[in-house]
Amino acid sequence: DIHYQRWLKWFDQKQILVVNGEELITNPVPLLHEVETFLNVSHYFNNSMFVINKKGFYCWKINPQAENPKCLGSSKGRTHPIISNSTLNKMKEFFQPHVQRFCELADVQFTWCSLI
Repeated sequence: DIHYQRWLKWFDQKQILVVNGEELITNPVPLLHEVETFLNVSHYFNNSMFVINKKGFYCWKINPQAENPKCLGSSKGRTHPIISNSTLNKMKEFFQPHVQRFCELADVQFTWCSLI
């Protein structure tokens, strides 16, 4: 919320597109179309430009005829460390007001806005 407020000092909210990065993982093309529309550029991306790799992530086929798509590095998609409930609760308590304020300022309703 603090950083977003700083951006709003210099840019009108209509000039900022806030997207849910989770959508890049689950369904990238509609999100990329949203970005393209926001930028007022022609739609370039389509479903044939993406394949799902062994880890279940979308990879971009820079050239639709190419054999090797552009995928995340090997360190991506790794398992996350186990965090104790006590630590998790402390983190939620600390971040909750910031997350809520950001979601209100950005006027977004992402699932993680209400998870904390």
